[in-house]
Amino acid sequence: MVLLGIFKRERLYLQILRSMKVRSRAREVREKIRCVIARPRGFSVPIVLGHRAIFCRRYCDTLAGLGDPYRLQATMRMLRSLAILGLLQAAQPAAASPVQHMAFLAGTWNCTITSSAGEQRETDHNTAAMAGKWMHIAGRVGAGMGRPAHTYNGYLGSDPNTHGWVYAFVDSFGDYGIFKSSDAPDARTQRWTGLDATDPNGGFTFHTLSAAKYTIDFVLVMNGHALHTHQVCTKS
Repeated sequence: MVLLGIFKRERLYLQILRSMKVRSRAREVREKIRCVIARPRGFSVPIVLGHRAIFCRRYCDTLAGLGDPYRLQATMRMLRSLAILGLLQAAQPAAASPVQHMAFLAGTWNCTITSSAGEQRETDHNTAAMAGKWMHIAGRVGAGMGRPAHTYNGYLGSDPNTHGWVYAFVDSFGDYGIFKSSDAPDARTQRWTGLDATDPNGGFTFHTLSAAKYTIDFVLVMNGHALHTHQVCTKS
């Protein structure tokens, strides 16, 4: 009823203006009427007069095409929600691939291994292997802690079946180990569990301190004695 009253009042005004041949003013008022009629309650529509009235006309035609003002309000709320959701999704970084999770490990690492039995030095050369799906770790460990010098080769990669990670190695003594973890290699803290049921101490905890430093804590069993061992590695 309010809009109808506005329309009748402005229409009468237009007739008076036309009789006075004030065409430019009539066009301005016509644009104003269309904007007022198309405008839903609580939704602001700019009134642009004169040679810029085309902006208002196009704007109001768009609003009027949506029909009922309350439906328009719901539509506008939905569009705003979709726009915000789109911005949030665009701001989210893409999930890292297995190669990206392991990338920081590539290169040469110098490690110091310490326990109550003494110290050992280790040098690892890590390179991407098998089209980047695995990280090959070639290590050389010096004598110490009652153990002779030895070498080992290991492979680190993702397990597509469990969406976790696996690490396996074999050394020059003929020993081997297989470990699994649900934590990615670049996670701040990783807990790796040994898959050898005969070794109750199998497993280690890996701490990523930075892109150039990490530590490993594990239990080393020697002559029936468990040694709590700490390893610090820095990238050269």
